Amino acid sequence: FRTGGLFSLAERHLNQDLSLLTNDQLVNGWVELRNRAAHGVTGLDEEEIHVFLVNLRQLLRQAGYLETAEGIGGELPPWWEVARPHRDVWEGKLSLDKFAAKLDEVVLGRGPDEYREPRQFFDRTYPTQGLVILLATVLRRLAGQGGEGIVHLQTPFGGGKTHCLIALYHFFKHPEIALETQFGDWVISEAGVEVPKGVRVLTFVGVSEDPLTGKTPWGKLAEQLGRYEDLRDSDESRLTPGKERLRKLLAGAPTLILMDEIAEYAAKVVSPKEIAEAGENAARVYQSQLFSFFHDLTEAVSSLPNCALVVTLTTSSPYGAEGERAQHQLGEIFGRMRKILEPVQGEEIYEIVRRRLFEDLGAEQQRRRIAAAIWRAYRDLGDQVPPSVRSADYRDKLVRAYPFHPELVDVLHERWGSFSGFQRTRGVLRFLAEVVAWHWNKRLPLFTLRSADVPLGVGGIRQELLEQIGREYESIIASDIAGGTALARRVDAKAQAEVKRYQLGSRLATAVFMYSFTGAEKEERGVSPAWLRTVVYEPGMPPTLIGDTLQKLESELLYLHKRDGRYFFSTEPNLNNLVVKAEEEIGPEEIEAELKKWVDKHSGMELKVKSWPRRPEEVPDRREPQLILLAPTLAYGAPQTEGFVRAVYDRAGEGKRKYPNAVLVLAPDPNDLERARLAVKQLLALRTVKRSHWERLDELDQNELGKRIQTVEQSVEDRVLGCWRHLSWLEAGGLRWADLGTPHLGPARSLCGRAVEYLKDSDRWIEDIAPQKIIQLAFASGEKEKPYREVRDVFYCVPGRPIAPERALRKAVREGVREGVLGIRFGGRLTFKREVPDSLLDPEALIVRGEVAEAELAQAEPPKEEQRGIGQQEGRPTPPEVPPAVAQKLRLRLRIPWDRLADIQRGVILPLRGKSKRLELEITIEAEAEEGFSQDVLERKVRETLKQLGIKWSEDIS
Repeated sequence: FRTGGLFSLAERHLNQDLSLLTNDQLVNGWVELRNRAAHGVTGLDEEEIHVFLVNLRQLLRQAGYLETAEGIGGELPPWWEVARPHRDVWEGKLSLDKFAAKLDEVVLGRGPDEYREPRQFFDRTYPTQGLVILLATVLRRLAGQGGEGIVHLQTPFGGGKTHCLIALYHFFKHPEIALETQFGDWVISEAGVEVPKGVRVLTFVGVSEDPLTGKTPWGKLAEQLGRYEDLRDSDESRLTPGKERLRKLLAGAPTLILMDEIAEYAAKVVSPKEIAEAGENAARVYQSQLFSFFHDLTEAVSSLPNCALVVTLTTSSPYGAEGERAQHQLGEIFGRMRKILEPVQGEEIYEIVRRRLFEDLGAEQQRRRIAAAIWRAYRDLGDQVPPSVRSADYRDKLVRAYPFHPELVDVLHERWGSFSGFQRTRGVLRFLAEVVAWHWNKRLPLFTLRSADVPLGVGGIRQELLEQIGREYESIIASDIAGGTALARRVDAKAQAEVKRYQLGSRLATAVFMYSFTGAEKEERGVSPAWLRTVVYEPGMPPTLIGDTLQKLESELLYLHKRDGRYFFSTEPNLNNLVVKAEEEIGPEEIEAELKKWVDKHSGMELKVKSWPRRPEEVPDRREPQLILLAPTLAYGAPQTEGFVRAVYDRAGEGKRKYPNAVLVLAPDPNDLERARLAVKQLLALRTVKRSHWERLDELDQNELGKRIQTVEQSVEDRVLGCWRHLSWLEAGGLRWADLGTPHLGPARSLCGRAVEYLKDSDRWIEDIAPQKIIQLAFASGEKEKPYREVRDVFYCVPGRPIAPERALRKAVREGVREGVLGIRFGGRLTFKREVPDSLLDPEALIVRGEVAEAELAQAEPPKEEQRGIGQQEGRPTPPEVPPAVAQKLRLRLRIPWDRLADIQRGVILPLRGKSKRLELEITIEAEAEEGFSQDVLERKVRETLKQLGIKWSEDIS
């Protein structure tokens, strides 16, 4: 279509503006987007789609098919819909030399038109107050109406001093053109006099002159006046002609002398090259003559009422030690009579930038509407943004700076401009020209351009900044901010779809970077969260989103720091960085070992546990419920897992498993397993950082590290409990699996607890057994009695039977005997309808059907009239039977192996707890280790656990 001229034809035929389609970069992006969408090669990014729709609306508005956005009560128009840069800016043909004003090039009729051509120069030059006053001061002097004879322009590099010299040159060299412009009107109005005729304009630019073979400054001035012969001897001998000869040379017609870069010239005189060719003594003598000449020149000019000298010096010298010396000497000479000028003051920089970069800023009314909408959004945020941006003055700044946000121009002019190499005004112009060109072609939906919108991923823009702060920051930009895999982009990628288009992670990181540096020694580094909201907030954005994203950046980025409430980037690695580097040193074996510790720690005490058996035969064959925790290599769903579990239920040791129904198996989830490993890896890394870097961390980082360790420890616990969640047991029909689901807060904060809780909910685990159930499950038809051991084993031997812990079975037997459903025979004695002491619940005791026990006791009972107790006398009542003595208090002292604690819990503590009003344990723990116990174990493990449990203790350490 473009090649065939279809767009132009359509414009003429439809009488509509389709100029947006001439932007090749934009249209090519649309074509690529269409191809990807049509062929499904790559997923479309949320931001890409949003940008495309914004651009499409702009095309339809330009073509007249949509109403122009008003900016109030609806969507604000993007800046590129309102303002239009100069053609050389948006076409990408802008030469950066255009911002490097050179007086000598202008004098020779060379260089960019906007400097060389007087009319273009004045049209694009904003008449700052300082510039108008400078020209008016010189005009009055040349007209013989007083005023300063010597003007010393002292500004930072790039601060506009050379631009001032060119303005003076054109104004007095081409007054007829200057007076046709509004610029000329302002100067005449300020001066109150007309431009005298025949003004002679003399120039000397030190950076362009050769101190060894070229003419001296006095020789150059004489040559421009056509009177070189008057000073030939002085020029060739390189000796200053003196004040009187200079006065005679300059007398007569109004004369303006413009001298630029004289400090560099004076420094070059004694450069190694000059000394090598002319000799050090000769070079030093000539430099001394130079300083004398400048002194004589100031005296001569001051004595002539229609002569003016304008000299530029910078506030700092980039020319090394000799440059500093020359700067100091010249400062002494001109300091006595200088008129200091700041060519650009305060907010004038906004208009300078806009005029130099934009040919059309749109209607002022529309700019004011946009500024008002942004300002009202700040007002609505209240204390979340600084008070200064909520004032009415800031609304006016938004208008004056548009399409830039004031903060972008300010951070460049005030912070980056304080670097000597950045060049305060020229550097800002050059930098913003590249930013505007990039954004004009990208057409991102931005209301204004802010520091958050600086495309640090663009080579030229990035290099401009790196030249001031050092190349070491390039890797930081790539790692954290704007690289293809930058961590800030990762934060954006994880954002929810409805907020992803704001790209807050990348924009906030970019803004922090722009505020992280300054060339001024006392300037506060970094940026506050309140000011960051100013930088990235736009109407309609959820305010909490900014704070949430900042927290994510703090936890992700490797070189982002926060001190005294201000964010900044530094080459010093932050806590995240130290953790990442520590993670790189952690191997899989270390992770698996630590993971097993956490699995063992949270296995629980409700069941016997076997962790990570390597072979099925390693699982013991127990007459009690046990939980088998499979190793990570046997994750749920893995091909080898099913066979391993079947073998566990089938074999024990060298033979067949006798109690398969007592076995429960927990397998890890493969997806959660990776998350658990990552959490363990992070915990190990945090511990490494604490062990290796604690003393070097400041208090803030120490506190943060402590909090992170606690948080990650909790995360590891949650991951472990949630990972080992696939429960297996054996049914009559084969192997069954169940997913325990997500762990929740509650008493079941262990793997055993979660398994038992699930089995209880699904009636696979019974704590309360009806005595009749024992008859139903354990007795065959016609079977009168059965050993307690066999009754118990029924629940563990037969697959598919509900699992009953032995405490539940004992309780059921007691109830059955007491209620007459069961009897128990032990040691030849049958107990029926009475309380059963623990001593009777022996594995070899016989459990008897209730009706059998009742019949047996009835048959053995003698007739009532013949029953007599021992010693009973006829005719006397039988004394009541004295029940056996019952112990009221019990105190046990035990010495047991540590690995039998669970047995004591089950067989001693639990039975006593069921009968006791008060049960207290006093435990003495004696532990010895050849290498000793570290403070980490004693403090963080032992004492911390006791504190959390609220247990009082004393200790003896030796």
